[in-house]
Amino acid sequence: MTWIDRQRADELVQSLRERTGRPPKKEETSAKDSELPKGEVVRSSIEDVELTATEESSKSFWPSDVPTVGELQDGTNLPAGTNYTWQSWKSERWFEPSAVVENPTFGQTLKRLSERMKSLQLQGKRFPVSLEQSQIPKLGGRVGALASFRSCSVCNGLSLEPVHLRPHVAVVPVFAFPDATGKPISNSAGDPFPFRIGFSRSHFVKRASAEDLQLFSDAAKVLSVLPAFVNEVLWKRWRQGFPLPEDGFDEGVWIDAVFETSWQQLPFSSLRASRKAFSTDGNTSVVLKGEGLFPRIPPDLWSMVPNVQGYPQRIRSELPDLLESSLQLIETILAIPEPAVEEERKTTGRTAEVPIVSISTICDTLCRQKNSRSTLKKILEQSKRGLSPSQIARENSGKGFSLSNISEKLTEVRTRFPGFLPE
Repeated sequence: MTWIDRQRADELVQSLRERTGRPPKKEETSAKDSELPKGEVVRSSIEDVELTATEESSKSFWPSDVPTVGELQDGTNLPAGTNYTWQSWKSERWFEPSAVVENPTFGQTLKRLSERMKSLQLQGKRFPVSLEQSQIPKLGGRVGALASFRSCSVCNGLSLEPVHLRPHVAVVPVFAFPDATGKPISNSAGDPFPFRIGFSRSHFVKRASAEDLQLFSDAAKVLSVLPAFVNEVLWKRWRQGFPLPEDGFDEGVWIDAVFETSWQQLPFSSLRASRKAFSTDGNTSVVLKGEGLFPRIPPDLWSMVPNVQGYPQRIRSELPDLLESSLQLIETILAIPEPAVEEERKTTGRTAEVPIVSISTICDTLCRQKNSRSTLKKILEQSKRGLSPSQIARENSGKGFSLSNISEKLTEVRTRFPGFLPE
C-alpha cells in the first residue's frame, strides 16, 4: 500500500476526472479537515489493487467462464486472461464486503424490515424501479430515455472511476477507448493505453414518497452488519470494495444490492433481472451478456445499439416492484449458505435448489430472545445428529424442553426452511 498526502490524492483523482469528462468533484471540508496541516496523511489513500484472471470465477455458485465475453477482461481493452494492477483511491467511506463486522441480531432486524414492507404492500403500494448505468467516459446524448419513468424519485447509485491499468506482462490492448471528446486514449504513437472504463448509476423509483424511500434507507443499514460471507455473495462484482455515498448506506445502496443480486440469478434466490442496452430512439433493446460489472453486446448485434467494442453507452435494468424484490432479497440473504455448510452440500450431494442455511441464521430468524435462540440451537443440533423429538426431550430432562414444544419448533423449521432437517 502506498500512502500519500490528501492534496496529492485529490490532484490525481481530479486529473483523471478531467481526462474522462467526469464533472470535477466538489471540494469538501469539515472541522477535522480544517485542523490538519497541509500535507498531513488522513484516511484517504492511493492503493494498488490486483486482479487475476481466475479471481472472478472462484466462487461455487457461478459458471467458471463468467469473467470473459468476446475475449476481453471485464470493462477493459485487455485480452481475456490478462492479470493486471491498478491504483484505487480509497476514501473514509470505503466499504469492503469481506471486512464487515457481523451483528448477531441482523436476522431480527431483517424480520422487522420485512414486516414493514409487507405492511406497505397491504396498503396497495407498488414501486416499479429502473436502474440506469452510464459509461465513463461519456459519449453522446442519452440512449433510450426512460419515458415511462418521467414522474418518479431519482436516487444516486454506486459509481466506479475509470482507471489506467498496469498489466503484469507485456500485452498489447485490443483497441483504444475514446475519451470524452472522442479522441483515442493512447500515446503519441497511437498505441492504446491499458484502460478500464468507469460508470455512474441512477435509480428511478416510481410512486415512492420520501417516507417510502426511508424504509429502503433503513434496510441499507443492515448491509453494514451482515456476515462477511453474505456480503461477499451480494457484492460478488465488488470484491475490492466501493466508496459509499455521502449519506453512507442509503436507499441507493439498497437498490444496488437488489439489482446486483437479481443479475446473479442465484440457485437459492427468486430474484431475477436482466441487463439491456437500448438504441438511440429507445425502440430497440439488446440483452447483454456477461456476469461482470460491464456486460457487453453480442458481436453480431453491435450495429443495433451504440457501443465501443460491445460496451454500450447506457445499460438499463428494471424490476416490477421494489417492495417485492426487497422481500426476495431478504429471503436470499437468509438463505445464503455459510462456506462450511456449502462444502457439506458438495460432499453430501444435496441439490443447490434446496435453500441451505446455517443453524445460527434460523435461530436469529425465528427467535427474538437470546435464551430462546440458545434453546432452538440445541434442539436443531441434536435433530441434525438424528435424534427424535422424544430422545431430545429425554436428553434435556429438567431443562424446560417439553416434547410438544420440541415437536412444534421442528415443524416450524421444516415449514420455513424445507430440506434443512431430515424428514
